[in-house]
Amino acid sequence: AVEAASLGLVSEAIHRYRELLGLDTAHLAARNNLSHLLETTGDPAEALEQLSAALRLTPDDVNLLVSRGAIHGRLKQHIEAEADLRRALKLDPAHTQGHLTLGMVLWRKGVPAQAAQALRHAISLEPDNATAHYYLGEALNQANDLPGARAALQRAADLGPDHGRTFRLLGRVLDALVRADLAADT
Repeated sequence: AVEAASLGLVSEAIHRYRELLGLDTAHLAARNNLSHLLETTGDPAEALEQLSAALRLTPDDVNLLVSRGAIHGRLKQHIEAEADLRRALKLDPAHTQGHLTLGMVLWRKGVPAQAAQALRHAISLEPDNATAHYYLGEALNQANDLPGARAALQRAADLGPDHGRTFRLLGRVLDALVRADLAADT
């Protein structure tokens, strides 16, 4: 299954993981990998089922909770996403990906101040995480903290100079700052 996935043979990899799980229903790596493949092929509902089955076996697995929370978040199931992510962070308060994912979920939910808090925590744990800086810029922009958004996006651009979306948003923020300066001058 791993070899098939590495060769881009996703259907075969999914089939092999299902075979493995037929032989060993408690194989956590197989459930996790199958979940990832299912989500990337457009079946997030079954991906959630696989992660939930794995969590029934190991309910305190922080990585599984973060993965399931991320899928819930992408499906705009904010209550479920937050529950999984907050549980994961209670179990492991230093889990960078957990804080980052929680920040992204909160940003998508439309609570930028809470999102910024989670993202700043992720950045405190991993200062060179370009994705965390980018989403902090998104959250601060959404909160109308344009100088803060500019600083976060500039840092994201410094860390990940090949991410076009960072520069697009940075351009919009700079444009808004210029407009705000012009309005203040009148």
